[in-house]
Amino acid sequence: MNIGQAKAKLSSLVEASLRGEEVILARAGAPQVRLVPVAEAVAADRDARRRRVYALLAEADRLPDRPDAFDPLQWDEHGLPI
Repeated sequence: MNIGQAKAKLSSLVEASLRGEEVILARAGAPQVRLVPVAEAVAADRDARRRRVYALLAEADRLPDRPDAFDPLQWDEHGLPI
């Protein structure tokens, strides 16, 4: 739907989006905006953040260990790292 037409029908477009219908607004025939319920937007944002965290953790796993760091498998008699 054209953005100009959507101005007059905004409440019905919001209701359609809440019912699960896909609502896309266009300008000059090119899609510009998708109306989605907030719960879906939050879930999509949460999934994007989760993917970013996993990517950062994968990069951290590829970093070389610091040569001056203690070996986590070496412990003294008191249970403290050496």
